[in-house]
Amino acid sequence: SGGMDPEALSTLLSGSGLSGQARILYLTPHGQNPTSITLSNARKRALYEVAQRHRLTILEDDPYFFVNLQRKDASGPFEPANMLGTSSYPKSLLSMDVDGRVVRLDSCSKMLAPGFRLGWVCGHKTLLAKWAVLAEVLTWSVS
Repeated sequence: SGGMDPEALSTLLSGSGLSGQARILYLTPHGQNPTSITLSNARKRALYEVAQRHRLTILEDDPYFFVNLQRKDASGPFEPANMLGTSSYPKSLLSMDVDGRVVRLDSCSKMLAPGFRLGWVCGHKTLLAKWAVLAEVLTWSVS
């Protein structure tokens, strides 16, 4: 299927009364679980344009970005000499962001060790400033 359909999303947002109510578009663009679909660059651009039209922030959750199992020769073995490695990393939505609407979540838990829960966030400084305030409020607790 190729992943989330930009036309169907736009139709849903335009025709269902959700336009203006929806705020976030959540995507796992590379190796989406359970289908393992990776969005093409054309589909990413189309989804980005839908987000622009409907004023959505994109939350790009990408834990599989660094797990690159593409081979130089698709019929060849899964061996280091036949792997593309870092030269073939896919393009992220954050790299396409021109108006500060993408917040990107990365992790090394899929690449280093499954129990190693370390992640980080990247995005436009305006969005991350709001994120920091939200984090402060959400982590307040009575001691």
